[in-house]
Amino acid sequence: PERVAMVDRAEQYLRALGLRECRVRYHRGDMARIEAPVEAIVRLADPAVRENLSAELHRLGFKFVTLDLDGFKSGSLNRLVPLELLRST
Repeated sequence: PERVAMVDRAEQYLRALGLRECRVRYHRGDMARIEAPVEAIVRLADPAVRENLSAELHRLGFKFVTLDLDGFKSGSLNRLVPLELLRST
């Protein structure tokens, strides 16, 4: 529940920045991987935006904050789950 709340608050912050399609993925070790539209990556990497974004996600409890250069792709987390595992459940 704590991790889900961290992700939810991080996504709310990104939406407050004007991003409608975005995801924050939680990875082991308290790492946040931000998926945003490719056209938003330059804006998020701007020093002022990046520093504020990083500070906010650290404040939420993430130790590491990363920006996925592949951009936002709906269902991208499914690539990490083997298809055979999904079929057996």
